[in-house]
Amino acid sequence: MSLARILQCPIKTRMYRSMNIELCDVSLRDGLQTESASEWNTCRKYEYVNSVLSSSKHRENPAKIEVGSLVSPRVFPIMEDTLKVHSYASKLIKVKDVDVEPFVLVPSFSRLNKALVNGIEHISFISSVSDVFQQKNTGKTVDQTLIDLGMCAKFLEIYGPHVRTKLYISCISECPINGQLSMRDIVYNCMRNAAIGFDEVCLSDTCGTLTHTELAEITENLSLLGFPMNKISLHLHADHTNAREVDNILRYSFMRGIRMFDVSSLSSGGCSRTMAVGKTKPNLSYELFYGSLEKYLMSMN
Repeated sequence: MSLARILQCPIKTRMYRSMNIELCDVSLRDGLQTESASEWNTCRKYEYVNSVLSSSKHRENPAKIEVGSLVSPRVFPIMEDTLKVHSYASKLIKVKDVDVEPFVLVPSFSRLNKALVNGIEHISFISSVSDVFQQKNTGKTVDQTLIDLGMCAKFLEIYGPHVRTKLYISCISECPINGQLSMRDIVYNCMRNAAIGFDEVCLSDTCGTLTHTELAEITENLSLLGFPMNKISLHLHADHTNAREVDNILRYSFMRGIRMFDVSSLSSGGCSRTMAVGKTKPNLSYELFYGSLEKYLMSMN
């Protein structure tokens, strides 16, 4: 299933465009965390960026592309060339004249100045609702992460008011280390993270076990607490074991007014620092996303 099929129908096309869907291609960041640096050299990343930008004319595909992370190369050697890839993507966006935002993940306040000095104007950060996950992934507790993120927000108010920000909140259903989390803790920690004030809050289903009823409970509670749905995005992991439930999640999201979604064209992805080899699920694919979207549009017609 592809966007081209939706655009073949004038009625579906009008409905689709009225929704103002925003996709973020996360292939070169989350999609590569389980891959080998030797298999993904800089030139191959350039080729992938070019392919994504070539499909983005008139915003018919990704509005954003996450090109890497400023994490230490000792942790993820595959991210060592992130600044080169970002520079290439930024220049190519101008050459192709496409409206695409190149994001880079900044793991901590200590790396934020490096991002700004290198002209990065679209920055993602990462947090969690699980202490043990956050400690294994970043070396900080959730409380310590919130302090660090608060410093990032204050710094950007002064030195980067033009910077577009995105905050990933991991483990919104299950922690890969501690298992299922209580809904009370999930909602409480989601709200603590969201209150920092970043432009976009990305609810991340780290283990690929989220259900549409769990998402409904999270989003309804956030809404009751005054958090706007148009600032929420979703980061899902899907394979044959949970594809039907992901379809339910997407259709609920469309109905609820959530319009931003992370996608990838790679059959890889997931947090290799916290999950064993073979336990991670790929990022949400374009095919699954557009298939769910078409079914939703047909049901609304």
